[in-house]
Amino acid sequence: MSSSDRSTVLLLMSQADVAMIDAALRPLNVDVLCAHDLREARKRVSTAQPIDVVVTDVTLPDGNWSDVIRWVVDGGGEASVVVCAPRADEFLWSEVLWRGGYDILVPPYRPQDVRRVIEGAQRASFPVTWRSPRPKPPRAESRVAAASVH
Repeated sequence: MSSSDRSTVLLLMSQADVAMIDAALRPLNVDVLCAHDLREARKRVSTAQPIDVVVTDVTLPDGNWSDVIRWVVDGGGEASVVVCAPRADEFLWSEVLWRGGYDILVPPYRPQDVRRVIEGAQRASFPVTWRSPRPKPPRAESRVAAASVH
């Protein structure tokens, strides 16, 4: 992305988190849109320029990070999705990547970490594809029952 190009980042999160992430993004060449739930985000995006990166909380008043990825995919968007989680969680991180998200940010939102992830997400903006949840492995008792049938 050249320095003359501007990208748009949608912050889909609580007001407190918006302030921290927005402050970290100020040195970057980005326009920032803010929304606090999916309904508001849909309204803002319908009247705005294309979104390059969506930064979302794990949970929203009317959905969650998975709904955000689905919304981006269903809309034919090319935005990278970054999920903000309250703590590092390998399971969540792998699910976000599996479903087409770009990465996870964890508080405290250090400016250099936020900028590194957002800059990477800007470069990686591409049509994400929704993947259905991975099938859960059978529980141990199910395997035993299945083995006894054969």
